[in-house]
Amino acid sequence: MVQNARENQDSLKYCAFCAQEDRISPGEAYWHRLHQSSIVQVCPKHRCYLSRAAGKRHFSVRLTLAEEAIPITEPIKMANPDEPYDALLLWMARQVEWLLGHPDAKIDTTNLSAAYTQGFHSNGLLTSGGNPDLTRIREQFRKVIGKHIEHGGHFNSVYHANSDRSLNRAIHFLEGHPGLHLLLLYFLGTDVESLPTMSKYCHFELGPWPCLNLVCEHHEKDVIHEYSFRTDTHGAQVATFRCLCGYIYSRQAPDFEGESRLCPHRVLQTGNLWNREFQRLWSDSSLRIPEIARKLACSIAHIRKMISILDVPSRKPRRKRRQLLVGMSPFDEKRAALRKIIQTFIMNNPHGSRTEFYKYAPAEMNWLWKNDRDWLESFLPKSNKWEGKVDWQERDRGYAKSVKSVKKDLIASQRSTVFPITIERLKIALRFQPKNTQRSYFPKTNKALQAAAETPEQYRVRKLLWAIENSNSELPPTFGALLVKVNFRLEMRSRPTVAEAIQAAKGLYEKRRNSCVAAGEEAAA
Repeated sequence: MVQNARENQDSLKYCAFCAQEDRISPGEAYWHRLHQSSIVQVCPKHRCYLSRAAGKRHFSVRLTLAEEAIPITEPIKMANPDEPYDALLLWMARQVEWLLGHPDAKIDTTNLSAAYTQGFHSNGLLTSGGNPDLTRIREQFRKVIGKHIEHGGHFNSVYHANSDRSLNRAIHFLEGHPGLHLLLLYFLGTDVESLPTMSKYCHFELGPWPCLNLVCEHHEKDVIHEYSFRTDTHGAQVATFRCLCGYIYSRQAPDFEGESRLCPHRVLQTGNLWNREFQRLWSDSSLRIPEIARKLACSIAHIRKMISILDVPSRKPRRKRRQLLVGMSPFDEKRAALRKIIQTFIMNNPHGSRTEFYKYAPAEMNWLWKNDRDWLESFLPKSNKWEGKVDWQERDRGYAKSVKSVKKDLIASQRSTVFPITIERLKIALRFQPKNTQRSYFPKTNKALQAAAETPEQYRVRKLLWAIENSNSELPPTFGALLVKVNFRLEMRSRPTVAEAIQAAKGLYEKRRNSCVAAGEEAAA
């Protein structure tokens, strides 16, 4: 406060009523420590707004006396406790007054954490994992405190309405203005007077807590007076309880009602007492692992874990070596036994089918089918295979014969235009649309379709001949122009088979062209 007074004389605050009472006793006005707090804006005793001392700002080491700076009379603004904003200012001033009046009160982050955890739980602001639900906390905090912040500028240095980061870090005790923590306490409905009574063991029901070691004399008795608290890697809050017998277990927090009081979340260490009892039970070979787990109130997985940790002797009985037949391996012995089973059933059911044999002994039949198929096929009755009602070979031959005639019909139907004869066009004309599973049934038809389908060169040659034969007097002036018209590309013309066809078409073009010219001259004469 003194350092601030040296830098800014105008920042000193006072209560006019307090100054009047000070002039009566002890005889002069003085600066009150409570009034100089940046959080305090009203006097909690007289319920009036604080005034600022009038004076010129200078950097003198000497502190201005309150008797000189505070006027004798001045207008005073009173605070109305019925107004929410004034009520909040009075509440903040009383909290600071109590803190200054109780310097020996032990208040630290542990007390604050307990107050926050219980407050968030009572307001339903904890997640399923027991952590503060920051999103909902921010929303409700703005609804309660935001209107007070907008009302006046007293809280601008404490909290900004758009500063979510400062609120989050204050909840986790990473940073935060003291006034922001007071606002959080006001929001949660508590005050600083209750903080010293807040225990660090606030995540569960009131202690002490029970020992859950079934073989301990303190089983389910409240003998544990403290626990350690941590947050695991997944963000869950876990408390660890230790009994004098060495039994250590954990519970997931929070659990204010004590619903999981007798149900450990996880057993971390069993202790010597439990280990001795486990070894005694393990020595009794008549007890199985599930029975031991039930007697020790733990899971079967934990029993198996302790078997490896304590290195107890194995309880697996030695398997008796089977006496095999002389000269036979285990495989041959099993095969002989299964063969005998199948033979016996077939002899008793001579007219049975394979289906009946599979229903009688499915495991034996499957094993013999996988490992002794030749013998099984020779011994079982013949299967009644369904030959089917469709003669696929005859149908294949019929489709193959029809491919050529269908191609001729397609070419003959091309009068005004020319299109290539592809496999798909042939299938459509042939009405040949087999299913995917039937494609292998038509080898001859597929071969005939491949042979009848036109290549791009064959299609261009046929189109060229068609253009020459079906043009009356509209032939292009040159043969090259005709090739371009039918889209005969240069790389296609150089091929040997195509070059011979082009030469024959060129002779036909010249004859057709000469006849067209002669007919034109006769018509002109």
